[in-house]
Amino acid sequence: MEMLPKEDMGRLTMPEEASMKNLRLKDVRSLMVLAFVHRHPGSSIREVAKGLRISYKTSQRYLRELRGGGLLIIRLGSKDNVQRFYPNISPRVKEVLSGLEKTVEAIFKEEDESETKHF
Repeated sequence: MEMLPKEDMGRLTMPEEASMKNLRLKDVRSLMVLAFVHRHPGSSIREVAKGLRISYKTSQRYLRELRGGGLLIIRLGSKDNVQRFYPNISPRVKEVLSGLEKTVEAIFKEEDESETKHF
């Protein structure tokens, strides 16, 4: 499999960049929205907003951003003609998601080490 350039893989996918200082609310919310759609495929903008207790506009912004990044697919509902969001499980997306998992693990490891140093 071809390796993607670092800039194409997203801001927080490289473990060397992982720290609580680099983590922003935008990154956390993007991960929350992505995780929600993975748990509840076929969710609409309103359902994501209600499920995560964020505003409709915020939900819409993050869903469209993730769709633009290739992490989500939009299909129209068969009965209600509402946009439904589904996870995009392609090789590139799997690579990005595995990088995100490594990043999150590195952040928690760094956090645990800093907590043990204080005692």
